[in-house]
Amino acid sequence: MGDPQQTESLVPKTFPDFGVMQLDEVLEKIGQFGRYQKIIFVLICIPGISCGIVMTLAVILLGVPNHRCSIPGYENDTYSIQDSVHQDYVSRYIPPSTKDTSLIYDGCQLYSYNSSSTTFDNSSHPINASLVTCASWVYDDSEFYETFVSKHDLVCGSHYKVSTAKSIFFGGVLVGALVFGSLSDGIGRKKTIMVSMALLFASSLGLAWAPNYIAYVILRFLAGMAFSGTFITAYVIGVEIVGPTKRKYTGIINEIFFAFGECCLAGIGYLVRDWHHVEIIIAAPMVLYLTYWWFIPESPRWLINKGRFDEAEDILRKAAKFNKKELPEKILDREVRDKPKQEKIYKIFTSRILFIRTLIILYNWLGRRTLHCTSMLAGGIACLSTIFTVLYGGKDLQTLTTVLALIGKLGSSAGFAIIYIYSAELFPTVLRNAAIGIFSCGARVGSMVAPLIADSSQLIGGKMGQAVPLVIFGAASVLAGILTMFLPETLNTRLPETIEDARLFGTEEYKRKKKLDVRDVEITKF
Repeated sequence: MGDPQQTESLVPKTFPDFGVMQLDEVLEKIGQFGRYQKIIFVLICIPGISCGIVMTLAVILLGVPNHRCSIPGYENDTYSIQDSVHQDYVSRYIPPSTKDTSLIYDGCQLYSYNSSSTTFDNSSHPINASLVTCASWVYDDSEFYETFVSKHDLVCGSHYKVSTAKSIFFGGVLVGALVFGSLSDGIGRKKTIMVSMALLFASSLGLAWAPNYIAYVILRFLAGMAFSGTFITAYVIGVEIVGPTKRKYTGIINEIFFAFGECCLAGIGYLVRDWHHVEIIIAAPMVLYLTYWWFIPESPRWLINKGRFDEAEDILRKAAKFNKKELPEKILDREVRDKPKQEKIYKIFTSRILFIRTLIILYNWLGRRTLHCTSMLAGGIACLSTIFTVLYGGKDLQTLTTVLALIGKLGSSAGFAIIYIYSAELFPTVLRNAAIGIFSCGARVGSMVAPLIADSSQLIGGKMGQAVPLVIFGAASVLAGILTMFLPETLNTRLPETIEDARLFGTEEYKRKKKLDVRDVEITKF
């Protein structure tokens, strides 16, 4: 066995990364993605369905139906034509649409005239009548019986409230990313996700009875906060309970559940045409998430970084037993390992390398690196290409424009899924959840601005107005793809645990350091 003194001289006096780095080895021994992890992972992915619904719910709640001014003095007026008499009244009071040729009526103005002295043209429109802004509307109910917009008349002069409400929701997502990101690193992943899911249920159910616009935006702001706490924390738990070679699956599968939620909303919206009922239907299943307290464990990686070794070891042994694997009697050595220092999120900005990486990741929330770069470039170029089909093709190339827009959506969706994995792997355990929370803020700033960019098409008007939003989104995507090439690859690497690990990540020094850590562990076992 060799000289004991010589062997002892090879053993370091302290092991700053011993317990944490050994965790990846433990995960490899019990199964990097064994039955236990798969069950936990599926459970934390299911709320992603609700998150996908909540994120895109405004498509239904704030859907703007075709509308026109209600006819003065005409009781039981409806958007659809009732009979020839009704048609005559509509022609006499409602001007045709001039800004948007796809609409039949002007949605915000009506004719004002003296009926005793006015003559009418061949279309029954009054000649030399003045146009006035109306104060009440009727709505097309062929798609939805009622939306929040039609109930509270958020059209014409109040249309800005629709864009504002969307921006406020994403403001909630931004605040939630900051609050719950830091909270998760402080009190734990499990408590944070439980609080978030409870808030998601309460705010979503309460929204079905929102009596006015103020109540609506407050509840949607809270739902946005809850979305961040639920989705981001679930994602981090998924990353931290599996081994290095399986992390790529956790991120992508989580995004699939999110996308499935978006598809579910489309189905619900097709079958249920009233916004109250839609909201109740999507909120009711969320009550099941409150039972997760008895099924979801705390992240062993977070427990180890908090020095709570007994709890971490209990969870790891339970996982090993469930996966039908065996672990040695001693897997976390408390005697030789210093308790890790809890870092503050501002430490990300104390290193030039980490600061640059942070800025690039923040922008992009507007193999890992190569695939993300390719996705963003492909999506961006597709969006930019629509300027040619819109300006020079018009309706003749509408199909091609739609295809290019869908390719742009595909590229951005793929890039968004990958950036979650990339961000979690680039930054250390002591700051991982808070870091992803901050990066998510970059996405939320973009989301808050997006409705305003989309509405710019109405201000600019014409074909150029249709092309400008996609050009802006496309250019931003192309720039994001280019910036990604300045980041290191993370595929199949050990997660960084400390600020120092994160600073060195991607360098030869980091690889040598991690090889030394493994050697230290083997010597200690010997």
